[in-house]
Parts: sequence; C-alpha cells; structure tokens
Amino acid sequence: MVYIEYTLSIVWKKEHVLAYEKERLENALAYIAIIHKKLTNKPAYQTYIYKYLALIDFTEVKETGRTMFDLDYIALTNGPVPSVLYDNREENLRNQPFRDTVVLKKTSEQQIIYEPVAEPNLEFFSDHELDLIESTLEKYASRDITCDKICEITHREIPAWKKAWSKRNTSQRVPINPLDSFPNILEKDITARTPIEEAAVQHFMKNVI
Repeated sequence: MVYIEYTLSIVWKKEHVLAYEKERLENALAYIAIIHKKLTNKPAYQTYIYKYLALIDFTEVKETGRTMFDLDYIALTNGPVPSVLYDNREENLRNQPFRDTVVLKKTSEQQIIYEPVAEPNLEFFSDHELDLIESTLEKYASRDITCDKICEITHREIPAWKKAWSKRNTSQRVPINPLDSFPNILEKDITARTPIEEAAVQHFMKNVI
C-alpha cells in the first residue's frame, strides 16, 4: 500500500512538472511572438519561433549548463528545431495546445504562424531568463530578417547543430547533443572542466541515463 501511494506520488509529481513546463513554454511562445512582431512588423512564422527557441536554449547551455525550456532538438538542413513542436506541428494546428495565450494559424501560403491572443504570464521566468529572451530577440529580430537569414544565424551560432549535422551520414534529421556546445567535454578529466561544463555533464548525462 505504501509502495502504491509512493508510486502514485511520483506519477503526480511528473505530471505536475510536465504541466508546469508546458505553461512555461506556452507563455514563452507568446512573449517571443509579441517581441518578434514589434521588432520586425512580421508575423511569427514557425521557422522564426523554432530558431529563437534554439538560440535561447543553446545560449543558456553555454551560460548555465542546461537549457531554459527542457526541449529536445533535432538537426535539419536548415538548422536546429525543437522536435516536440516540429514533429507535431499539424496536430498542434488542429488541437491548439497553447490556445490560452497563442494560437497557430495557417496562412494562405500554407505557412504556420504563432499568433498571441493574450498577455503572457512572465512570472514563470526569472529575471535572467527574461533578459535572455529579450536580448536574443533584440539581437536577431529586425525588419530585414528573413527565414533564410535566421537559419543561417543558427548554423553559425550553434556549434552543437554543426557537429550533429556533420555526423548525419545519409540521414536528413539527427538528434542534437547539447554537450556538443563544449568542445571535447567528455574527454576532459572532471578536474579540468569548468563549473558550467560540469553542470552540463551532470544534467544531460543524467537525462540520458
């Protein structure tokens, strides 16, 4: 009986964490789409959203040793994309999982955009996280930004994508290992790693196990 109660407690905690992460992502998507529209005067096409998330997450890896949104990324020819959004884009278009703050719409050109419908709740984020979201958009979002340009930026700024893509053989998509943000990190002795590198190893190796 105690075991059953303990097991149910673990399941509840896992579901609670997943729900919390979904709310964080939902509010981040709305905030990113709002800033993008203000800076570019363009709709937030899904390509922009994918690339901003990747730029934010892989910057966070280099700064803290973990990602902000706990997303898995895959490498495609046009750069990294968060797999949970990319692989479920048509289903999300139908089911609208983020409908409280942002909805997905398909344009007449059959492109998907993220359209904010409510003010995001920024209490989900620390000051550091908000600064990173805002500074990333301010750095890369401009009126002359195009989908091709933002893809080129991720090619240049995210070494983990480069390493994954260079090892793909004939595959058109491969998982990205965030540890590849640090050159030869697993070959270093633990005493030679920086605190951020060790935090990254502890976090991402734990997830693999």
